[in-house]
Amino acid sequence: MRRILIPVIALLLLLPAVNNVIAQDEEELWLRSPLKFSLSAELGIGMPLGPDDFNDLWNASFPVTLAFGYAVIPYVEVKGWVTYSSWGISSLTAKEAIGIGGVTTIDGGGITVVMYGVSVKVNPFPNSRMAPYIEIGGGAYQATADDLTVTEDGQVIISNSMDDASGGLITGAFGMQYGINERWTAYSEFNYYYGLGESFAPGNLLLRNESDPEVEGSSLQIGSIVLGISLGL
Repeated sequence: MRRILIPVIALLLLLPAVNNVIAQDEEELWLRSPLKFSLSAELGIGMPLGPDDFNDLWNASFPVTLAFGYAVIPYVEVKGWVTYSSWGISSLTAKEAIGIGGVTTIDGGGITVVMYGVSVKVNPFPNSRMAPYIEIGGGAYQATADDLTVTEDGQVIISNSMDDASGGLITGAFGMQYGINERWTAYSEFNYYYGLGESFAPGNLLLRNESDPEVEGSSLQIGSIVLGISLGL
């Protein structure tokens, strides 16, 4: 009997330690981030940082981003992404900028910007449940605008359009991520997009007369704060 009891008692005494080791291994498994592949989706609020007309006359947007990532090493992930933003014009400030009063209606003038590219995400603490990270990358953008129509007392007084714009861009971001479980990660980040070249000029929509000189182009600049969720594969 003693030969049986001694191993049984020893096993009972060792069970808590074995359980702690198993729990620790499981915890480290789901905290190991990122997995080899990831799919991400995020929604945020974007504010134009320039040029001045864009900043003053266009409202905030709600950019949507989809991304696919590949972890080269636990600390570094390469991501391909596409972001869609739509900006509506602010009627009150637009009326003031154009210099008209009275009973007027402003239709159109919205701007759609699609950005896409590749970025590198660096996470210095890949095994932590909560970790900061930075991201840098580059790509391109395409911008289109709806025709702007201003009517006064039922009569069209301004009918303008903006040429499509496109070009390269660079982007940077910093954020904080939180591991929900072994596959799902939530995160919040600030993004900054800077368009290369001087071809982006939404102020062209606000020319008072067709004879007015065109507003010179400028660089696209957008900042956004987003919330996102990522699925590890």
